[in-house]
Amino acid sequence: MPTDFMYIIVIAILLSFINTRFMCIAYGGSIICLISIIFGFPTIDTTDIMLVVATLHIVESILILFNGYRGKFPAFFEQRGEYVGGYNINRFWPLPFVIFIGDGLIRPVTLMAILSYGDFTLTFPRRKIVATSIVLFLYSSLLMVIIKLNLAPIVPPIVALIGHEFIIYINKMREKSRIPMFTNTKQGVRVIDISKRGIAKDIGISIGDIILTINEVTVNSSKDIEEIESLNNINWRINYFNMNKGLSTKLYQGNKKTLGISVVPRGLY
Repeated sequence: MPTDFMYIIVIAILLSFINTRFMCIAYGGSIICLISIIFGFPTIDTTDIMLVVATLHIVESILILFNGYRGKFPAFFEQRGEYVGGYNINRFWPLPFVIFIGDGLIRPVTLMAILSYGDFTLTFPRRKIVATSIVLFLYSSLLMVIIKLNLAPIVPPIVALIGHEFIIYINKMREKSRIPMFTNTKQGVRVIDISKRGIAKDIGISIGDIILTINEVTVNSSKDIEEIESLNNINWRINYFNMNKGLSTKLYQGNKKTLGISVVPRGLY
């Protein structure tokens, strides 16, 4: 029933005062199911709610895989007393879905769900997004199987809650133990983001590359790059280091535009 999902909204709003990540339907849906099972109120169809929870997370895993990268932006984190570069990833998707109610005359009711993906990484964001999508798909598939097995009604919401928290905990632990990719360098500046309309994108510079010189001028900060860009050059000679290709030199001649990169700022270290 649509009223069942109103209870979830109320729980989600209350949980949001603790932490916004608790607004996920995995928490609201599971908690309202546990309340209904333990106390007998409200009277709701717990199986249908848990099926919706599992289905929406399957859809979310697919959206993360194909669209999650659009929500990434550079950020800086403190690790072992230092600041390192990385990415925050935040993405929201409004998702309408239809449920059918009634015994004799069945009629459709359209509801709206807001799916969200919040994450961070100290390495390349595409790898993290793919890994997260796979883990979330396995989690929701396992939940779907448990629901279909018709075990005790209390099992699916408990699995949903514990599984969701376990995924988040493991994710944080893995990131804390990772060797950060975007640290500062003794020479040059490390690229952490690239604009689609800049020179760097045109000539094939990648995230993680280290820019050493531009037009034979050594660069050690974003300010150095800004000063070179202010000269409005149409000819560029860029020396940089790529982990796979080693030292490389790229030439650019064309329209006047910026280099189009963000770098790890040296001033934080």
